[in-house]
Amino acid sequence: MTGRRAFSVAIEQLSLAHEHHDSLCNPFLAVVPVDGAVVSTFGAPFGAETLCASDPKAARFDELQFDLGEGPGWDAMRTGAPVAVHDIRSGAGLPWPALLNAVGGIGIRGVNAFPLMMGSLMIGAVGLYSWEPGTLTTPEQLDAGMLASVVAKQVLRRALDAQTVLPPEGIMSHIRDAWCTRRPAWFWRSAQSVGR
Repeated sequence: MTGRRAFSVAIEQLSLAHEHHDSLCNPFLAVVPVDGAVVSTFGAPFGAETLCASDPKAARFDELQFDLGEGPGWDAMRTGAPVAVHDIRSGAGLPWPALLNAVGGIGIRGVNAFPLMMGSLMIGAVGLYSWEPGTLTTPEQLDAGMLASVVAKQVLRRALDAQTVLPPEGIMSHIRDAWCTRRPAWFWRSAQSVGR
């Protein structure tokens, strides 16, 4: 498959990932020349969670970032900008001392992290890893950034769908029955939060 065709297929797969319950990581591996991928949420309001990891090395690197509270994923999310590290084992000028001490035996060398964000809402990061030193070219970074923006929408959709909205019970049930066809879902969420 040609590069642009693979990119189009990856965009389509990611756009439908929520409905199809597909991996958010695999489309990156089909388009960007990396060996591993991970998609994670970092901190409030989504919590710290690995949503997908393409392999055990990527999962372990992500776990270390969570445990230590530092790393390229955290920096990408905090700054809203991609982070690229040619060789994480070299450690030259990198601001993550605890992570650098912990990642030596994992086998990851090249690291690229992209923020997951919707407007000013910071969601998490996509980590793309290579077993050899190197970073992505500018066109590859642009492709990965576009894919990350689609993933951000999917992560947000999954989070919103995971919120179960229960209708008010008890005294409000007769009112709910009369209004249920005329009031939007946001009304019931508001009514429920007031009743707590």
